[in-house]
Amino acid sequence: MSFLRKVLAALVPLALAPAVALAQPVLPNGGGGGGGGGGSPSTPAPGGLITKLTGPQLQQLYVGVQIAGQTLQTSLKTFDDGSAVVYLPIWGPQVTSGADLESCAKDGSGCAAIEFFVNLGQQPSINAAWIEAFNEKIIGGKAYINPDDKGLVISYAFFMETGVTKDFILNATASFKNMVTYAMQFKP
Repeated sequence: MSFLRKVLAALVPLALAPAVALAQPVLPNGGGGGGGGGGSPSTPAPGGLITKLTGPQLQQLYVGVQIAGQTLQTSLKTFDDGSAVVYLPIWGPQVTSGADLESCAKDGSGCAAIEFFVNLGQQPSINAAWIEAFNEKIIGGKAYINPDDKGLVISYAFFMETGVTKDFILNATASFKNMVTYAMQFKP
């Protein structure tokens, strides 16, 4: 193959590739901290190392936790399969965010994984190139478009099977918050 053909073969895919995103996501309605749902947990959180949690136990871990000087007001939604979502209004009540319990035991004894998520709503300035670059850069986190509402979702998941502490879960929550803050400034 001639030199010119090699150069063209290398450049044509670049010319056809999607444009690199230069935008960042923004919080809908100027989301801040605090606020949100209610409800109080009825099941105490387990002590020592945690390998599984139920929804009420996870919710109990957040009692008294403050974000931006305001006590986090959680709410809980449980499902028939034993999974649950604890809504954590870290960015205010207008932004859907929380911790989703996954990998649940069929006997209802608890779930072995937590996935933190935030749905930042539709972000017209975010495209596939931004999402791909973010996902390549962030270890453990991922961004994707929710197929239902077309909102930009950022998530971070981990397993508890080997045993974690309450502090680990709360620190993971803070790390997730920092990941989302980073996303607001991320430029591929």
